[in-house]
Amino acid sequence: MLNKIKEFLRGNRRYALINSWFKFLVPLYIREQYKFRFNKADKRCHRNGKCIACGCKVPHVFLANKGCRINCYPPMMSKEKWFEYKHQNNIEL
Repeated sequence: MLNKIKEFLRGNRRYALINSWFKFLVPLYIREQYKFRFNKADKRCHRNGKCIACGCKVPHVFLANKGCRINCYPPMMSKEKWFEYKHQNNIEL
């Protein structure tokens, strides 16, 4: 339960920062993964405004460290793992 609360707070904090003058405080590799997750998420999540798997608010959930339970996107990766993943999967943002 505590982990769910931490993820909720992390996603909301990052979302607030990305949509403010303080966007620079969220590292580029996190912002890129946010865009990637946003695009990969099930379209029903976007329409409903919440994740169909966990019920978390969209797009805030895309900034949490957890991955999607129905495999729309993987957990948040470290900088090194993200750049490797991006390269291996030919992801361009």
